[in-house]
Amino acid sequence: MAWISLTVPELNRIEEQKEKDTFYQLPFNMATVTIFTDGTATLFPGAGMGDGLFFSDLKVMETMIQSKVFPVTGTDSIWEAEKERLLKLNDSINVYTSQLSDLLGIELKFTAEESFLQLISQRLNDKIQSQALSPELEISVAIFIGEIIRRKHTGRWVLFPQFTLNVYYIPELTVANSYCDPIHEVLSAFAKSSNNQIDLHKIASQIEFFPIENRRYVDVPSD
Repeated sequence: MAWISLTVPELNRIEEQKEKDTFYQLPFNMATVTIFTDGTATLFPGAGMGDGLFFSDLKVMETMIQSKVFPVTGTDSIWEAEKERLLKLNDSINVYTSQLSDLLGIELKFTAEESFLQLISQRLNDKIQSQALSPELEISVAIFIGEIIRRKHTGRWVLFPQFTLNVYYIPELTVANSYCDPIHEVLSAFAKSSNNQIDLHKIASQIEFFPIENRRYVDVPSD
């Protein structure tokens, strides 16, 4: 076989045993290509997340790089499967909202009104008690609350890239030169929900903003 998918520790062991000829970084996913003097090569994920590749045929590697699609196992992040919808997030907001409305049995509106968010929170807490959570539900809630926060602060959606070989994205919000991460806040609340009640009004009203500084984003096309 001209290539094989390997873990990062396995790729490290190969590099320790071979003599390097050259190396360079791919600009679109920050992966590192290392070519050895025996004509083989490794492809490391940019952030060390997920698997990488070992190649015995450089032409196969070059073709794969040109395609920007790599046959590797991902990180099991719930956001990997959402990549295409996130790249069109402004158009997908209504899709996520409709999905959440169906899952909760509530007609949703983009309001930070406390009584409304408490109603949604109670429906979610009921689902937690009955162990009826799902990735689709958690994602939809995170995007919905993020959109409420975006409208409240007149912000914009951006995508924070996760540099596996097949790049995926996590949505964040920016307002002027600051950003916030409502997605993390909502998903963290779900992760802690076995011991605590979900409180979406608290998340929406107490969201923290931080300086963007050197964070690199992918823009979401305007709706």
